[in-house]
Amino acid sequence: MGESIVDIVQHPHSTSASPGGSPANVAFGLARLGVATDLCAHFGDDPEGEILREHLEVAGVALLPTGAGNTTSTALAVLGAAEAPIGGRISAVSHRLHNLVNAAKG
Repeated sequence: MGESIVDIVQHPHSTSASPGGSPANVAFGLARLGVATDLCAHFGDDPEGEILREHLEVAGVALLPTGAGNTTSTALAVLGAAEAPIGGRISAVSHRLHNLVNAAKG
């Protein structure tokens, strides 16, 4: 069991999204080394979840069902012109935004 997350990095002129989360990264590495690996982690049926799902399955990770919801956790880093971090990993903000969106939906 463990975290799976998509790291979103905003550069001055582009944005990238990469699969991450320590347990997901370890599962990926073990599977690439040929170790039979299962991962039970929450991610949704959204574009970010598809990034994670494809990344892990291509490596050979068996994904266990979790009764996943409809959103995948993300972390955001915003880089300035000199590539220096302006705002680092702020998953707490992501969770607050998610809660605000859900509250607005009623």
